[in-house]
Amino acid sequence: DLDPYGSAAPFIDGAVQAVVNGGMLAVTCTDMAALGGSHPETCYGRYGSIPIQRAKYLQELALRILLYSLSTAAAKYGRTIKPILSVGMNFYIRVFVEVWDDKA
Repeated sequence: DLDPYGSAAPFIDGAVQAVVNGGMLAVTCTDMAALGGSHPETCYGRYGSIPIQRAKYLQELALRILLYSLSTAAAKYGRTIKPILSVGMNFYIRVFVEVWDDKA
């Protein structure tokens, strides 16, 4: 379970490596200012994506940005993620993913 205060970005790489094959990883992010588009340059620096400012689907976009960041971190180590559940609430997002070793 990765639940820091603020951004989970600094810990994603290590978390993806630490999970056993087929294990569950839960990640929470409370840095909605960056993920929601108020600070797009910060979001790009942390997650490698630029959010759309003032989008009506802010939570959905934030979840997709986090899943993309998890996916690219996992791919660096020959792993894949399978999203199980994602939740976007007022000031935070949370995703649950399975982490698998890539068969290729």
